[in-house]
Amino acid sequence: QWMVLFGLGVNSFGFDYAIAENYSLLNPDKNYAKLTTEFAVVEAPIMLHYKFNPNCKNNKWLIGAGFSQGILSSQNIEKVFVNELEAVNEMEFVSQTQINNSFFTCLRLSLGLEKTYKNGSILNGSLYANIGFKSIAQSTVNYKLDNTNYQHQFSNNGNFIGLKLAYFLK
Repeated sequence: QWMVLFGLGVNSFGFDYAIAENYSLLNPDKNYAKLTTEFAVVEAPIMLHYKFNPNCKNNKWLIGAGFSQGILSSQNIEKVFVNELEAVNEMEFVSQTQINNSFFTCLRLSLGLEKTYKNGSILNGSLYANIGFKSIAQSTVNYKLDNTNYQHQFSNNGNFIGLKLAYFLK
């Protein structure tokens, strides 16, 4: 009834920025200016799951908790977006992202359902929640609209909710 899972994976974290443009039904792709910064994280999760007794259709609910150790290298990323649209506002977007050189730990929780087939294979679907304890990256975005400068700062703790679908062979 108990199961321990561990592994090695790669996740992508980052920041997305968008500013609305003049709306046009003829050019729906040009409705906003968008700037994205992404970086990869290598992770090593270890989780303990409890499997409940199967029902009449041989389905089992399972709950799990554990930790995920992430590894990332320090780097600074700068991205610039200059408005190419013929809008009323001239705009320049600049984001500066600083990634900490560190190991970081996240709490990982899961709730899932698995189906065991007659040949011994298992289909598993789980909802995962990842909760970070400290900031792994900080980002500052600067932009200018109507001759006014703006600056905002954000941080990323590695929090996410995800869906995992796995098939275990016999």
